[in-house]
Amino acid sequence: MSTPTPPAETKTALAHRCHPETRVSNAAQERLRLASDSFGAASRVHVRYFDREGRDEAHEGFALVTWEPDGGDVNTELLGDAGEEALHRELLGTAYDTMRADNVHFPALKAAAQTVMTWITHDRATAERV
Repeated sequence: MSTPTPPAETKTALAHRCHPETRVSNAAQERLRLASDSFGAASRVHVRYFDREGRDEAHEGFALVTWEPDGGDVNTELLGDAGEEALHRELLGTAYDTMRADNVHFPALKAAAQTVMTWITHDRATAERV
């Protein structure tokens, strides 16, 4: 059985997130933005991506990042409750439904999704510090 070849180009869009009080940017997104402004090895980021339905298929590699602001005020809420729920569901896959069924409180569910996002854009050690 052969391993499927990942696509040559994968695109995603992220809502710029920062802490509502300190205005500190999301660490994972800041890492991607900085990579997009860099050259050579510094412009590459380690990525992991996997089937969000929980199947075993997963890929790992390096990516070149392009960052194109969509405009808008960074203080504007770009992701409402429904959008945030969809993002958490996408990041956590089937674990999202399990956590909801187990009545995991929203702050813990959100922390789990942020940990996954950091793991995808950085590495396990960084994610464990989130």
